[in-house]
Amino acid sequence: SIDGGAPTLNYFGPINNAAAAGGGDSFLLSVTNTTGGAAILQAPPGAPFTDTGNGIAISNAQGDVTVFGAQITSSGPQGILISNGSTGAFGFRDVTISGASTAGVEILNSTGAATFTNLNISLAGSGAAGFLANTAGDITATGANNIATASTTAPAVSITDAGTLTMQVGTVTSGVTNGSGTAMIFSGTTSGAFDVTSAFTVGGSPGTSADVTNGSAATVTLPP
Repeated sequence: SIDGGAPTLNYFGPINNAAAAGGGDSFLLSVTNTTGGAAILQAPPGAPFTDTGNGIAISNAQGDVTVFGAQITSSGPQGILISNGSTGAFGFRDVTISGASTAGVEILNSTGAATFTNLNISLAGSGAAGFLANTAGDITATGANNIATASTTAPAVSITDAGTLTMQVGTVTSGVTNGSGTAMIFSGTTSGAFDVTSAFTVGGSPGTSADVTNGSAATVTLPP
């Protein structure tokens, strides 16, 4: 974990993080209260970091954080959480998230730019959303990104008061009722573009614009 200061960390190697035996939090990476600097964690090719603890938590971080290669089976609320006024630049490549109880990715009250490449979220939890952002900065998603949630109540995607979206997601799968307008929700000051390029499935059937609520300036494109 990193707490405070403006650290320079460039790590290449394995990380295998398990849930704390006596309870409590156990993070693959925790970055808090930094004033600058940069932390880069890169897994060896073909051997991603593994986590069965609480995933990645970034809080009040003004420095940058980049993670290459992770399989996060979070036993906590989020796989990746960026919160509490974090303003650095945050990048995640080749990350798979499953098991989180609240959201695969959550960005909360943090205006730092976040970039995701080859992000795969697959959550079976009854209350788990896929990708949540509320009061966020610019968000970019490129490469092979997929979001799947089984919840019949939580959205696969919900983005409120974000900056500019430049997000391409191959497949979005939601367990909510088809036609309810709650599979994906965009609102507030959010702008830019969110494109689903391959398949949009809601409640086991092909999704349509009736499954999306868009009260923002962002353009949402669904596959034909």
